[in-house]
Amino acid sequence: MQYRTLIAIGLLATGLAAQTMSGTYTVDNSALGGPGVFTNLQSAADALKNQGVSGAVVIDVIGTGTNYAGFRLEAVPGASPSNPVTFRGQNAPVITGSPPLGTRGVIEVTAWNPPMSGQPGYPVPGVPSVGTGPTDITFENLDVTAGIGASTAGVYIQGCARFTLRGCRIFQSDMGVYAVASNTVNIEANEFADISPTGGAGWTPFDGVISFDSGAFGSIVQRNRIHDCNTRGIMALDVSPLVGSGANLPITDFRVINNFFWNFTGLAPYFATCAPPFCRGGAVIVGNANNDSLIANNSIWMTQHPTATIGLEATAIQLFTTVALNEVINNIVKHDGSGACIRLEDMSVPVPPTLDSNVYDVGPNAVIGAVGTTTHATLLTWQAYLAGLGSAQEMLSVAGTAGFVGPSDLHVVYTSLPCMIPGTAHPLVTRDIDGELRGPFQAPCRGADEVVPTIAVTQSGPGANFTVNIGSLITGAEYFTAFSFDLCPNGPGTGPYLGLCSNNIVALLQTLIVPSAASLPMHFIAAGPSQTFGPYGSPGPFSVEAITFDGSSGTIRAVSAGYRLNIL
Repeated sequence: MQYRTLIAIGLLATGLAAQTMSGTYTVDNSALGGPGVFTNLQSAADALKNQGVSGAVVIDVIGTGTNYAGFRLEAVPGASPSNPVTFRGQNAPVITGSPPLGTRGVIEVTAWNPPMSGQPGYPVPGVPSVGTGPTDITFENLDVTAGIGASTAGVYIQGCARFTLRGCRIFQSDMGVYAVASNTVNIEANEFADISPTGGAGWTPFDGVISFDSGAFGSIVQRNRIHDCNTRGIMALDVSPLVGSGANLPITDFRVINNFFWNFTGLAPYFATCAPPFCRGGAVIVGNANNDSLIANNSIWMTQHPTATIGLEATAIQLFTTVALNEVINNIVKHDGSGACIRLEDMSVPVPPTLDSNVYDVGPNAVIGAVGTTTHATLLTWQAYLAGLGSAQEMLSVAGTAGFVGPSDLHVVYTSLPCMIPGTAHPLVTRDIDGELRGPFQAPCRGADEVVPTIAVTQSGPGANFTVNIGSLITGAEYFTAFSFDLCPNGPGTGPYLGLCSNNIVALLQTLIVPSAASLPMHFIAAGPSQTFGPYGSPGPFSVEAITFDGSSGTIRAVSAGYRLNIL
């Protein structure tokens, strides 16, 4: 009897161990652990690898004030677009140090154990090709640091597909994100700070804040803030037969959109003896890209590095190899260093089919364009050079003041050049770095910031009177505000009617047709940069969604984001 009981217990334990994961779990290093609760990240990653998933899985990582150790996540059986795996930070958890079996990243997402040695990206027997590693993985709202002086990336991904890094903070690391042999990667709305190479073994060819090696097809880098970094910025190269890519395959559908760079040198790696493209510096460095590849609406402030020579000083946008990247548009480059705002590696690099609507603000030692070692100091000489190649490009670009709010705030003043002389609308750039709507009725501002009205409620407490403040206004412009009590299920501003949902579409139409109606008091001519309405008595609690738009001269222009106003 006792023997049968032990067998039954063993079978039960085996069944529980093999049970696939689905639903929400927790990682909490202050907890004792138990069903659905892990005390460290590696144990959660191991459970995913060993048990697999049968539905969507969310791992909530709880910030407790005690740092978590780094971890490695290998392929998760059952993960797919319909069964994704998300590691979601709650209360700002910090992850630091390399995982127990790895040295490449604080977080390693890889199918190869251990990660490859030597210079990442070069052929090594047994290294996985593109897409054979973990898929359908998302990391959200995590703080990741390797520590000052560590030769380790914040996040290292290898052989991955459909990987997302969103809302994270990566700081004090040798590199921010290193992606090798990985496609369909989304690096979105993160902050990267104090990223500087240390000279650690194996990193030299691809040192940078965000680096793609032998992959990047279908990937997007968008809405990130990159600052206080003494290294290169966003780098995607596929210029030799590296891992899983074949010989010189073009990078297709690679997009760099709506990113801020400030207090940023873009310097090339620490070593001086290397062959292009690996020794080139820059904020955005792309090689062999075509199809829908796009560098658009980035705001870049290159700073002078006190120890850099002209040869080391970085280009803001650097293009390589013999395939033309489709579009370089609507970027703002303020260059206080001694490099070029945009540079083609040599005469063999085609001019992008669309290169236009950029803003160039150059310091005394910088130039606007360069091809190889030949520089073009002014926009006129750069335009003339391009015209001589039979390429009528940069004709809508302008040279002048960038219009940034400040050295660490690359939002633009509405009355500055990037907005007063708007850029070119693009169907893949529908919102700005803050998620605010671009268009759909006006040409967009250049750079990563779209200046649109803002709406906020001020109320001291439940039942108290409240005021409504509408800001970021143009003096003399005519504004309309519309409200909806139908809260959009996907968040404010996601409805089909200028961001509003359907129940109160009548109110929106009244706003447009009968703007002077007494029931619509927030139709006004702006007397200054902001306008306050109220105080109003509170009938709350209730919530409404609101938008404000510039309707001057009967044309809808700047449309605010959708705001959810909560009246207490």
